[in-house]
Amino acid sequence: MPIIASIFRSSIARKAASIAVVTTTIVGLAVFGGIIKITDTGESADRNIACWRTSSGSGICVRETGAIIASGSITAGGIMSGNTLVVSDGSVNIDGVSYTFPSAVGGANTVLTDAAGNGTLSWTSAGGGSSTYIGSVTAASTGTGASDVNENTMIPTWTGTGTIIADSLAAGDTLKIRISGLYRLDAGNLTVRIKVGGQLMYVAPNTHFQADSAQRVYDIDTYINVRSIGGTGKIYPAGTVSVDDLLTGNIQATTERTVDTTSDMLVVVTAQFDNSQAAHTATIQAGLIEIVNAT
Repeated sequence: MPIIASIFRSSIARKAASIAVVTTTIVGLAVFGGIIKITDTGESADRNIACWRTSSGSGICVRETGAIIASGSITAGGIMSGNTLVVSDGSVNIDGVSYTFPSAVGGANTVLTDAAGNGTLSWTSAGGGSSTYIGSVTAASTGTGASDVNENTMIPTWTGTGTIIADSLAAGDTLKIRISGLYRLDAGNLTVRIKVGGQLMYVAPNTHFQADSAQRVYDIDTYINVRSIGGTGKIYPAGTVSVDDLLTGNIQATTERTVDTTSDMLVVVTAQFDNSQAAHTATIQAGLIEIVNAT
């Protein structure tokens, strides 16, 4: 009789333990928003996370291998690890300090800086007094201007992009543009213009180009001082132009130019004849664009 009673009590204990486990499981699931289906392998069937825990807080969690989407915050008491961190709005809080990152990759030799000291990061030149290469001419532009009085862009082949990348300039930097080419002018005048980011920097005086029906060489050596950066950045252009060593003159703006240094800025050189002649032509044969860093 004692043996039977012992077996009976053991059976009751096992059933009670099973009920306790089930109850603990249901309570644990309820804490996480309700009961969800669990597959035979223990993973959640509807791509949620299910946890089993006792009243003391110990237990296990099922880790889902797909994406976890939360409408609110996700807080981890331990380490969160992975291969890639994606932040959609560019804002990150590290140790209580908020940072906002640029929406695009910076150019070569640029670094992230907090210029305003407010946590908004931007790309600036790496500094150190070095030069940031933008591009050089590897093939001449096609001749333009024959029987044409329109303003035409001379487009050579650049090793780089010929573009000043967004946020690659810093106050105090100097942008250098050196252009050399050939032209023939039979009658009238030839005007050469240099533009940066769609803004006219300066015009090479047309009095420097000789109307003598000969093929001649022109050289334009310019520098543009960056005085401030941003959506309404200020730059000031100056330089020299020479033609076959016959005439040399200064090119200098009378006012600052306003440009958006937070956007890519294409460097453009144009030629325009004011008299239509079939033999007129202008080309770019060589050139270099670089940024000389301030520090």
